[in-house]
Amino acid sequence: MTPRSNLHGRVLEYLITEVIIRTYPEVSLTIRANNAQLRDVSKLTELNLLLLNELRLAANALLLLWLNPQFHLSKQPSITIDRLPDQNKYV
Repeated sequence: MTPRSNLHGRVLEYLITEVIIRTYPEVSLTIRANNAQLRDVSKLTELNLLLLNELRLAANALLLLWLNPQFHLSKQPSITIDRLPDQNKYV
């Protein structure tokens, strides 16, 4: 993975998580997910505004068009978000 695609992926993960948190305030994050969010928030400033806006739109669309319909998030009694470790040995 190139440094640029890694940056884009981290920002997209951050934004998707933020959209879910904003939409469903009762969501909880694992320690790993919380640490990843804290780490990755600074990466938003590394992108140009046009790309950042496109990634924000993609994160919102993902929630609206796939996550919520697929998993019925609005009907879940609780939601916990975790993020994969940086070096997933199983992929």
